[in-house]
Amino acid sequence: MSSRVLHALLPLTGGALIAAQAPINARLRLILSSPVGSGLVSFLVGTLILVAAVVVAGDAGSVAGGLGGGPWWAYLGGACG
Repeated sequence: MSSRVLHALLPLTGGALIAAQAPINARLRLILSSPVGSGLVSFLVGTLILVAAVVVAGDAGSVAGGLGGGPWWAYLGGACG
């Protein structure tokens, strides 16, 4: 696949996944009968995917080594959304 096609498909895929996120999360909330529980499951799955991406990218050492090196407020980004 050429890089032009890949560069065109990535944002299209990202946009489709963003559009699908709300109904997927809504269904999970119905299944679990808990908005907080569905948020927890959603974030846990996302965290596992990010951990796998860090390992596959070979960045696990630099991420682990950099933890604790910034100011306390630098770690609050996840709480902001």
